[in-house]
This record gives sequence, C-alpha cells and structure tokens, in this order.
Amino acid sequence: MSTQPAPSDMATELLKVSGAIERLSVEVNGKLDRICDRLDRSDKDVAEANRRVAVLEQRTSALEKRVYTASGAAALIGTAVPYLVQAMSG
Repeated sequence: MSTQPAPSDMATELLKVSGAIERLSVEVNGKLDRICDRLDRSDKDVAEANRRVAVLEQRTSALEKRVYTASGAAALIGTAVPYLVQAMSG
C-alpha cells in the first residue's frame, strides 16, 4: 500500500501548481493583449485603406466624366470641321 503524503508536502505542491498556473495565466493574458492590439491596428489600417480607395474611386469617376465630355466635344468638332471648311470654301 502507498502512504499518503504529508499535508505540508501537499500544500507545498499545491502552491507550486498554483504559482505555475498564475504565471501561465499572466503569459496568456499578455499574448492575448498583444493579439488584440494587432487586430485593432489592422482594423484601423483596413479602414484607412478603404477610405483611400473611396477617394480614388471618386477622383477616377470625376476624371472619367471629364474625359467623356472632352471626347464627345472632340468628336463633335471633328464631325463639324469638314462641313465648316466646305461651307467656307464653297
């Protein structure tokens, strides 16, 4: 038969286990805090990137409108010039 450990030995071992659990808990909480910080930074980075994309989309849209207007005007002028030249020379 095995003998029971002395209560003082059990208390010492329980204190060791408790200390080890406490250290692991602190370590895990520290790592979780760092992960949360990184996620917050990532969320901010994504939000900033989305804002920049929206600004670029607006600028692109404005430029497209200008190009379409200019190309329409150029097509109109290109179509009208031969008629004007013919009317002026004839």
